[in-house]
Amino acid sequence: MHIAYIISAYRSPHQLLRLISRIQGRETTVLVHVDKKSGDEIMNPIASALSGTPNVHLLERHVCHWGDFGHVAASLKGIRFIVERRVKCDRVVLLTGQDYPIKSNAAIRDFFAAHSDREFIEHFPLPRADWYRGGMPRLEHWHLWLGGRHIELPKDEAHPGHEGPVQLLVNKVLPRRRPVPGDRRPYGGGGYWSLTRAAVEYLHQVLQEEPAYTRFFRRVYIPDEIFFQTLLLNAPLQDRVVNDDLRYTVWRDGAQSPAVLAVDDLDDLATSHGLFARKFDTGVDARVLDLIDDALL
Repeated sequence: MHIAYIISAYRSPHQLLRLISRIQGRETTVLVHVDKKSGDEIMNPIASALSGTPNVHLLERHVCHWGDFGHVAASLKGIRFIVERRVKCDRVVLLTGQDYPIKSNAAIRDFFAAHSDREFIEHFPLPRADWYRGGMPRLEHWHLWLGGRHIELPKDEAHPGHEGPVQLLVNKVLPRRRPVPGDRRPYGGGGYWSLTRAAVEYLHQVLQEEPAYTRFFRRVYIPDEIFFQTLLLNAPLQDRVVNDDLRYTVWRDGAQSPAVLAVDDLDDLATSHGLFARKFDTGVDARVLDLIDDALL
């Protein structure tokens, strides 16, 4: 069971390198994308430490802003690398630099070998009640980033009263809705997945044949929570998709990102069915990773 990991990172070089060291093995390939906004103090230690490391590759860098297409683009670069360079792998797993395994490498390989015809990604149809306005403005409006600033066109009708003359003109001219290419039903979910080689090759082929799909999602808000779900759940392999991202995460009320896991979470990590957990921050609690290594791995 060969596994390829695509890791999207932007900070904490030592934490990223620790993750890579933990998941490395003879049957592992690691592809790393580091946000181009990260400075030399981030990139240089990573590049230096990974130079010449077998089966670890740095992907071409681009800028990622929160909520834009950057995270999806990093995933697609990893997929393209795997398919076009014929990287040997049976399973492709998407991680961030703040993830960490909570099962051993052997247990992870055994799990995927036992589920060799299943795709793992959280998913649900849109609109969804607990997403703002069902999540549809993310898709139906145009979303742009200028200097990292998010701009939505037309302006969300739920927040009137701040339109200037240009915004009012744009709201009148632009269509109120953008249909998803291919008349696909939209699906949302978490931004992380574990897919078979067959699914990754299918995605790569569809995106090569249908560039309009990628162009559409470049103007979607937080597209990593919709892009892959919508493709997979409208595909011939949809019956293979399991509604589970195999991650242990903790969400606080109203938070836009998972809580940082700490030593107090160790018991829950130990009993989780997940293979991986996020997110960790060694600047907040470094000891939890030592305990995971000792107690779980």
